[in-house]
Amino acid sequence: MDGRTPREIAHDLNKERVSPPRGRAWNASTINGNLERGAGILQNELYVRRLVWNKVRMVKDPDSGKRLSRPNPKSDWQVAEVPHLAIVNRELFTAAQQRKEERSHTHPSHQRRPRRMLSGLLRCGSAWQPMGATNQDVFAFAARRRRRAARVRTPRPFI
Repeated sequence: MDGRTPREIAHDLNKERVSPPRGRAWNASTINGNLERGAGILQNELYVRRLVWNKVRMVKDPDSGKRLSRPNPKSDWQVAEVPHLAIVNRELFTAAQQRKEERSHTHPSHQRRPRRMLSGLLRCGSAWQPMGATNQDVFAFAARRRRRAARVRTPRPFI
């Protein structure tokens, strides 16, 4: 779409009242997807005649009881060629992937300087963090702890 960003495309689709695949509105993430999971319109290989499945597995969160999706390694993905479903040629699909990579924040040309001089170099010694845990793990742990504490526990009446 003439070099427009996924955010601009999503905005225009919403303005034109085009129904999204799920939910109420288009988001940039619907178009961009998730590189690790191979999700999103720009990464959907179905458009170039490849049906890919077994990308995720479902696990149950022991605290909340909710099902959570977790990505499978690419070696576990299943692939089938479906030429009758192709709507984009391979060259265009590859060009879109390259453009997406060039625009990504992980591309060497997009390395950002930290906002603060010591960002990423210092860590508070009072914060609890298990060895090898990422910040995302720590935030998830803290969020679960807050949710558990916020639950109102009403005693069951004896019958």
